[in-house]
Amino acid sequence: MNLTTLFQIIGISLVPCVAFSQDTVSSDPDKGQTSLFDLGLTELLNVRVVTAAAGFEQNVEEAPATVTVIDAEEWQAMGATDLFEALLHVPGLHITKAQTAVSNNRPVVRGLSGTFGQQILVLIDGIRFRAIRDGGSFWGQRIPLNSFKRIEIIRSPGSAIYGADAVGGIINLVSYDAGEVPRRMTVRAGNFDTQQFELSQQLNFGESLFQFALGAQTSDGDTNRIVGADLQTQLDEQFDTSASRAPGPMNEYHEIYSARAHWQYRNLNVQYYNWLNRENGNGAGAAQALDPDGSFRQQSQTLEATYDLSSLVRGSMKLTANWRRVYGRLVSNIFPAGARLPLDDDGNLDFVNATRLVDFPYGMIGIAGYDDQATTLWLNHIFDLAENHRVRWAVGYEFVDTDVFEQKNFGTGVLGSGETVAPGELTDVTDTPFVYIPNKTRETYFVALQDQWAISETLQSTLGVRYDYYTDFGSTVNPRLGITWQTTPRLTAKLFLGTAFRTPSFVDLYSQNNPAGLGNPDLQPEKIKTLDGGFALNYLFNDALYMEINLFRYEADNIIAFQPSAGGQVAQNSGELHMNGLEYQVNWRPSRQITLEFNYSLLHEQTQRDVDISAVPKQMANLSLNWRLDGWNWYLGAKWVGDRDRTENDTRPKIDDYVWVNSRLQKRWRAFEFGLSVKNLFDEDAREPSNGFIVDDYPLAGRHWLFDVTYAFDERR
Repeated sequence: MNLTTLFQIIGISLVPCVAFSQDTVSSDPDKGQTSLFDLGLTELLNVRVVTAAAGFEQNVEEAPATVTVIDAEEWQAMGATDLFEALLHVPGLHITKAQTAVSNNRPVVRGLSGTFGQQILVLIDGIRFRAIRDGGSFWGQRIPLNSFKRIEIIRSPGSAIYGADAVGGIINLVSYDAGEVPRRMTVRAGNFDTQQFELSQQLNFGESLFQFALGAQTSDGDTNRIVGADLQTQLDEQFDTSASRAPGPMNEYHEIYSARAHWQYRNLNVQYYNWLNRENGNGAGAAQALDPDGSFRQQSQTLEATYDLSSLVRGSMKLTANWRRVYGRLVSNIFPAGARLPLDDDGNLDFVNATRLVDFPYGMIGIAGYDDQATTLWLNHIFDLAENHRVRWAVGYEFVDTDVFEQKNFGTGVLGSGETVAPGELTDVTDTPFVYIPNKTRETYFVALQDQWAISETLQSTLGVRYDYYTDFGSTVNPRLGITWQTTPRLTAKLFLGTAFRTPSFVDLYSQNNPAGLGNPDLQPEKIKTLDGGFALNYLFNDALYMEINLFRYEADNIIAFQPSAGGQVAQNSGELHMNGLEYQVNWRPSRQITLEFNYSLLHEQTQRDVDISAVPKQMANLSLNWRLDGWNWYLGAKWVGDRDRTENDTRPKIDDYVWVNSRLQKRWRAFEFGLSVKNLFDEDAREPSNGFIVDDYPLAGRHWLFDVTYAFDERR
């Protein structure tokens, strides 16, 4: 299917429509309240707010960043059930797969991502939701959405507010405030043996308010999308073995649970969030050799207490203490039983300087994991220095401790230099010099200052700076400037300048006993300089038509890349990427029942060195339709992904473009809502690029349908 066919299917031309965003608006027509789809575009612009752009809530039009906000009603209309599904139509954003380890999903924003998604900062209510050890997205990151009222996507650097890792952008999930959580229950079922459950409720006890949300998801994944050959296939041909499990499917089974609780008593707010990936398949395998029997488990727990001190000062002051724990355990058949592998004298895999061939009758097996914790304390004060002049300052401290463990039947301390047959039993190398990374700690101190001044009724400036000091590699300063000019009541122009950084992770700095990736304690932070919206225009033609265009340029230097050296691949600050881009959006409402949205994004790299951008689409287009009539809602949306280039030394055929089409029909009846969603409606053979060991790239799931029923406990019947 090509792009022209896509627009013919939707039944409209290219010109009209685009993704817009909005904040929470009640969507209960049976109660006489207004749906966001019933609002005119002028009203939408007035109600949309964002928190992540400046550290406090403000109208999106005033935000000093390029912002998209997705409301709960919008992703429910799409049939999205987790975070990355809800981001499908965001301009300039794409979800691809990591090309190492377990090929988990990772976001790409304007061409920036990182090996594991380290360059995009994922937050929940402004708190980091990411791996502590490597700084990337969680393995198998599927975040149920029933705890949240909106998603904020900042397609601009955010280090002046949030510090490290907000290089390419920010994705912030915003929880329901006290008293807002909807009282409802949802069950879903579909093919691939998919089952999902969600429940949210609220209770009052005198001056105390308690609310909670629970979620569960399980699925086998699409076992009919087959990987024809993997790395072990190539090794079988080279060493005359037959160990590969290919052809076969990627192992994408998952079982995920989430729980959020919020307690409020007077000036004290306490929140707890537990995300448990109880069991997840290893995707394409840790070494890009299919591993149908391996699995990983990952858990993130967050406990946060905030005390409101505003009665003591001018403005709003809050003291927050936060504790995070991230646990992960990977059971991996790195290579399958019967493999014959080239090893060095230390017993590690080495395709360049191998000194022997070793048979693995039971497979190359590893059980590795970590139990990391971070404790943070910060003070945040926002006040008006004068009318239309707002100041924000914050200070904070964080202590991080990473604790790793490992068992394996290969490597230093396990296989002697003369052994040519690996054992089946595993050796525990935890707390020895032979573990894959030593236990480490890190302390961070920061201070941030921001000044937002409405110079006149039409002109606003934002100046900000943040200083961070890390005990293990030093300090960094990141300023930013934003100018917003409402030239007419219908036209807004914006200009943003800023820098951001990504701190080297523990893996980047200290990884050892692995020639495929050795750490470097002399690394410096990645740096990015951005001219965002070198020209950005938001124009409201009338109450039915809205257009936005963004031009941007960034220069990312010191990007951490693993480069060949004596003894293996070593992390170096060798990467460089300078990119120009454009994003165009249109939102058209020809009637109160119909919303049409279109966006197009274009990237062009000026400089590229030691950075693999094969998973970066140079062109993308999104088209969607929402049609509401008498309690029915029909959504039809499509995403075109195109113009992805192989790396210079990759001789495989060009990566095929694809069009991904989803549809959902839902009906409200009294206290019930019924829905039928179909994803990849036309069963497109869509693929995300691999590093070459999975020769035919990573196949995405085929046609997937879900039926759901929601019951609202407090809805009038």
